[in-house]
Amino acid sequence: MEIMKKFVFCTLILVCAAAIFFSLDKDKPAETLKLYIVDAEMLHLIPTEITVRKTDVQGAASDVIAALIRGFDDNPKIRRLIPKIRGCMSVKVKGNTAYVNISEAMIKNHPDGRDLERLTVYSVVNSLTSISGIENVQFTINGKIRRDFMGYMDMRGAFAFEKVV
Repeated sequence: MEIMKKFVFCTLILVCAAAIFFSLDKDKPAETLKLYIVDAEMLHLIPTEITVRKTDVQGAASDVIAALIRGFDDNPKIRRLIPKIRGCMSVKVKGNTAYVNISEAMIKNHPDGRDLERLTVYSVVNSLTSISGIENVQFTINGKIRRDFMGYMDMRGAFAFEKVV
């Protein structure tokens, strides 16, 4: 009988410890978002999933931009268009629009070409609009709305998700 009491007591302690452990884990939930990255041939955007900390829309947008800058250099099936320069892009969310500011450093270190510019723009737009609550993306360059990013796309209006093939 004594062994049975010890067994029940130990089981109760383990159940309580597990309950505490899993309740602590709930404080740090994660969510899965789509990140659109450029394929190895630099012709298409490939949707891939990333897991980020569950937060508000602004936090998710910041996580997406950070992931795009960080890139996936160890994956031979994709290419980097967004330079790995800390602070080359930032994002602020107001309403259902994400305002992405591009720095001069990103422009100087971005490969030239109309198709590459389009892939970069829609990599950012499609990734951000995969976040619930963001429908449009407006770009600024060094804090100002400019006519173009690299000379090819008109950047004065807001962008929405577009399938890039």
